Amino acid sequence: MENLTKKFLNIITYDVPYPPDYGGMIDVYYKVKALISLGVRVNLHCFWNRNKAYSEELYDLCENVYYYKRESFLSNFSTIPHIVNSRQSENLIFNLLQNEHPILFEGIHSCFYLDRPELEDRKKIVRIQDVEHEYYYNLHKISKHFIYKKYLYVESLRLKKYEKIFAHADTLITLNVKDQEYYQRLFPEKEVINIPPFSAFNTIDIKEGMGTYALFHSNLTEIDNKKAAIFLIKEVIKNTKVPFIIAGKDPDSELKHLCKDKKVKIIANPTDERLDELIRNAQVNILVSFMPCGSKIKMYPVLYHGRHCLVNSNMTRGSSFAEVCHVSDEESVLRNQLLSLMQKPFTKDDIEHRTDVLGGISSEKKAEILYQLF
Repeated sequence: MENLTKKFLNIITYDVPYPPDYGGMIDVYYKVKALISLGVRVNLHCFWNRNKAYSEELYDLCENVYYYKRESFLSNFSTIPHIVNSRQSENLIFNLLQNEHPILFEGIHSCFYLDRPELEDRKKIVRIQDVEHEYYYNLHKISKHFIYKKYLYVESLRLKKYEKIFAHADTLITLNVKDQEYYQRLFPEKEVINIPPFSAFNTIDIKEGMGTYALFHSNLTEIDNKKAAIFLIKEVIKNTKVPFIIAGKDPDSELKHLCKDKKVKIIANPTDERLDELIRNAQVNILVSFMPCGSKIKMYPVLYHGRHCLVNSNMTRGSSFAEVCHVSDEESVLRNQLLSLMQKPFTKDDIEHRTDVLGGISSEKKAEILYQLF
């Protein structure tokens, strides 16, 4: 895009987006980079907790970076969802009022001040990361911890009720078509557009030929991802003799013991470079989820850099990914497809098909669409 007028934008994010080490923050970080590359001057407002520190990288990128401590326990005792109520700060509203620039709220988590009277005349955009009440309800269904399970259920109810706050936004932006359709029905008078996740992956770069193992990668601290890893070991890989690797963040002792018992190789906390190498060299990348929601950003490195991709339908919901994946929800079919794909070279035609399906919208083009909204 040429002859862009310089614009300013406040972005409120529910976590520190560097390092970009999980789905939501991957989307935020590469969105910020893409907008800045178009000349947008970003004031970044980050909520943080003990798991993330201040980042010099963000100071180098943005016009200004502000940090606000996230409150924790006491914010549970409210009708407002905990993930929202714990992200409020009078310093944030003070800083927002020092300018008149548009505001991008990242996720419902960041929307505590969306209906604030002082911001009534401001351009306000919400990037919806998920249908959060569905996400929390599905987490509730698969959680085994009694107290946490109760919390997830209550939080899902609070989130469903709290969605009405989106009426105070000028524009809603979703991550996939299914969520776009849901929110357009809920707010028929609103502009609801779909912009797929931002990521580091814009160019198809896949090795032809054969690999020697199957790979599952994920953040193994998440309930859904741990359940998926256990499912693959016990129900899909069993009795196949396929070399299988699990790679991801902070696997717990239960998963490590299972991998040792089943002779599955587990790689804890691989670097980005190591994970990319594992994805590129795998013959089959397997990804499954028991959650029919979420952006599934972990699909991007697999689809842009990996050979055959074997998934269940929850991984392709609301996207065009099914066109370039092998999809099944039956463990016996997944097992048979895995065995077949382990013997099938990945060809130049396969790469061209992947490029035709996925090559349509780069992070730069996504940023240009977003740029027009403010």
